[in-house]
Amino acid sequence: MGRFTASEQRSLHELKRLCYLGLPVDQLLRGVSEGLRGAVGVDRYCAMEVDSATVLPVSAVHDRGDPEVHRMMVERALLCTPTADPAALHRRGVRSITVDALLPTAATPRTDPYFQYHLFPLGLRYEVQVLCVAGGRPRAFLTLCREDGRGDFGDRSLRLLAALAPHVAAGLHGSALARTGVATPDAPVGVVVLDEEGEVELANGVGERWVRSVAPDRWLMAVDVLRAMLVRGATSDGFAIVPELLVRDPRTGALTRLHAERRPGADGRPRVIVLVEPARVDDALEPLRCLGLTRREAEVALGVLRGDRVQEIADDLRCSPHTVNDHLKRVFDKTGVSSRRELAGVLSGRR
Repeated sequence: MGRFTASEQRSLHELKRLCYLGLPVDQLLRGVSEGLRGAVGVDRYCAMEVDSATVLPVSAVHDRGDPEVHRMMVERALLCTPTADPAALHRRGVRSITVDALLPTAATPRTDPYFQYHLFPLGLRYEVQVLCVAGGRPRAFLTLCREDGRGDFGDRSLRLLAALAPHVAAGLHGSALARTGVATPDAPVGVVVLDEEGEVELANGVGERWVRSVAPDRWLMAVDVLRAMLVRGATSDGFAIVPELLVRDPRTGALTRLHAERRPGADGRPRVIVLVEPARVDDALEPLRCLGLTRREAEVALGVLRGDRVQEIADDLRCSPHTVNDHLKRVFDKTGVSSRRELAGVLSGRR
């Protein structure tokens, strides 16, 4: 296929540069998506940060979104078809692909839920999906769309997007490193109760403040995803539980774990109960691994956060102090610090 054209090289250079400006997650995803309008010809986009463990979307930026179409897509299409399953792309090692290439055998756009409940209602027909991975860990999922009559995305566009994807992931990694915070052990837990329509029916003070501060004009996508999974997975008696998701406040970088379950209320109608729990020091392996640390490096970093000495960390991990120091040197390199004090500041969100 040959090298990129001069125009493609300029576009890729500018988009890569944007990834390393240290922008907050939402600004980075929106900036990249807007930049791709001209670079590959995009009419509509949705750029999502994903939970690195489940590859489920937890927050999103998009242009001219329709709340009802979004709700239908999450409830009726997400994970119901390969055309709406970013985890499937990760398992296959795919970085950029057209949605038509993901259609199940014998399915057509007219019969596929993702086309029916997402693309067609928005007047769209063609889409390319991009999974952004760094260090083997998914960071973001981009869906770039064109209206009917505009034609599908070609191989050159797919090549450019595949080349850009790791830089977007690296940019998100840097943003997470700069903004990741770990809550104090006594941080309170929020409770939010949703009715059948997904509206807040009841919340304690912490839950209400979280709803207002994180998503003043809409729920985080993570809550919609959890609610849809609960509805689809409910047993005959109305109960359901789903895995937790790790979400990040797009403005402050604060990490929060969401736990959700579905159960009948006193009136017999189902309710979704969401627990909003700040990430804690002793529950922070996954947030630390999102920074690119291995599991053992994350365990050493947790020891630093607790104020443990090298020998104490070695005793806890059943290894030698020399091994702990080796891990600590790699943690320093990956987080860009040179002392335990600086590392504690970075990991606790103080710098």
